[in-house]
Amino acid sequence: MAAKKSDKSSVKAPVAVDASSAPAAETPARARKAAKPKITEVLAPAVTVAAVAPAVAVAAPVKPEESAIRARAHALFLAEGGDAFENWLRAERELAAGA
Repeated sequence: MAAKKSDKSSVKAPVAVDASSAPAAETPARARKAAKPKITEVLAPAVTVAAVAPAVAVAAPVKPEESAIRARAHALFLAEGGDAFENWLRAERELAAGA
């Protein structure tokens, strides 16, 4: 078999293409990979720690000791009478506010 000769008139000369105007499909694979952001860049926090307001220390409500509540509730009962449960709650509120 004889080798087929190519027609030199049908061969086109390479055309220079401006890289900025070339479509993405024509860019080399390495250039496309380099353009992707790294995972660390995507997951980086948008706000730095220094920009966040400092946490305000909120004290937990102080619950008085049971013996102090009992003594105050008994004093309220002796002074005013009333319901034992209501005296207990009142004693708790007064001691928590004064603590």
